[in-house]
Amino acid sequence: MGAKGWMYRRIGLAALAALLACPARGASENQPAADKSAGILLNFPENMELKVLVDYVSQRLGLNILYDEQIGNRLVTIKAPTTVPDSSLLGLLESALRMKGLALIDAGQPGWKRIAPAPNLAAIAKPAGEA
Repeated sequence: MGAKGWMYRRIGLAALAALLACPARGASENQPAADKSAGILLNFPENMELKVLVDYVSQRLGLNILYDEQIGNRLVTIKAPTTVPDSSLLGLLESALRMKGLALIDAGQPGWKRIAPAPNLAAIAKPAGEA
């Protein structure tokens, strides 16, 4: 990995650490940090490694996710100027994965998900509005 790749990795990891450490905008110190109804402000850098989003969603939602280090080579940009409810995080991750030809599927072990190549996205895609 070149110097530019290491720089993006450091920026992405720093952003992840900052997001995990900071409550959503408008939250006060008197509110419990576990209040997930208020939503979160996603303040990721442009062209971050997809791994940063996966790690963030995994930590925030308490999901066990298995993935190959190759997802670190895939970059995404998320622009969310307003707070996003926690309930939207999994869908956001799944959308980002689909953009990169990947899918979040059951890992075969209870309580685990894994990221796998999805060569035929039409087979796993759901029509808009379907849960």
